[in-house]
Amino acid sequence: MSEKEKVEVKSEAKTKSDSRRALAKRMIQKRQKQGSSSAFSEDFKLELKRIVWPTRQTVMKSSALIFIIMTVATLLIFVFDLAFAELFLSLKKIG
Repeated sequence: MSEKEKVEVKSEAKTKSDSRRALAKRMIQKRQKQGSSSAFSEDFKLELKRIVWPTRQTVMKSSALIFIIMTVATLLIFVFDLAFAELFLSLKKIG
């Protein structure tokens, strides 16, 4: 795609993300016509640029939340297991 075409795409788009999408869409359409083997890798790179990666703070908060939930779930299962074990042992002694 020539620089002139890229400038036209950017001028049509209102925001930065819109211009990236428009540019990616036009490049994909052009590559589909070409059928080149490098088109896949170039399209893959374009898609990777569109990904919004989480920040370190977001990952840390999510990981902490998952750890807390798993700890609580483990404790609940442990308590229920002890309670049912005692219940069945007492029923076995009665019967």
